[in-house]
Amino acid sequence: MLAARQRRDKAREVVASDPLMARELRIGRPDLRPDYDDGGLVDLNNAPASALAEVCELDPGTAERIVEARSARGGFLTVDDVFTAVDVPLGAWEMIRDRAVVIPR
Repeated sequence: MLAARQRRDKAREVVASDPLMARELRIGRPDLRPDYDDGGLVDLNNAPASALAEVCELDPGTAERIVEARSARGGFLTVDDVFTAVDVPLGAWEMIRDRAVVIPR
């Protein structure tokens, strides 16, 4: 578990420093079978609802509302933007903060 968290932290560094590389490595895209081990992240701006639901342990309806909100807004700037855009159950916030990233579209 600690090793996965360290891989997530390293992947977040790549996202922050080089978003293009992050997209090429498919960070946060478990649906695309990435070669890079990002520790189990999901990209709120690009991953499908099914991946959001699985990685963040969300019900499918909430995951779909996140996808709808990102489409309506043109994407999220930060992970916490999702909480102002969608009524996400409070119990899911920490999991989302731990497992989600936002890669610009």
